[in-house]
Amino acid sequence: MDGKFLHKVVDQIVSETTIDHRRNQIGSGGKIRFSFLSPLINLSSLPHILYSTIFIERLLKHCREVYGLNKEESIYVWNKYSDIIKDKVYGNNG
Repeated sequence: MDGKFLHKVVDQIVSETTIDHRRNQIGSGGKIRFSFLSPLINLSSLPHILYSTIFIERLLKHCREVYGLNKEESIYVWNKYSDIIKDKVYGNNG
């Protein structure tokens, strides 16, 4: 598939991801919501979530069902998406 389309898919999925860096009243970290996975996830769990089997399976399924991507294309999207989300959460440090 066209690389431009894959980048548009990544951009769309990123735009559907909500990151809340604010701390709640009991002092725990922020939250992140993925359009293809619920519930809200604590930002402190992000490294474990991005590489978990359930996360990857849900993202690959989302890519297949919504965008018609094959497994190779979906894995490409996951790699780009996870890099962008990590950068949004941790900046260039993580």
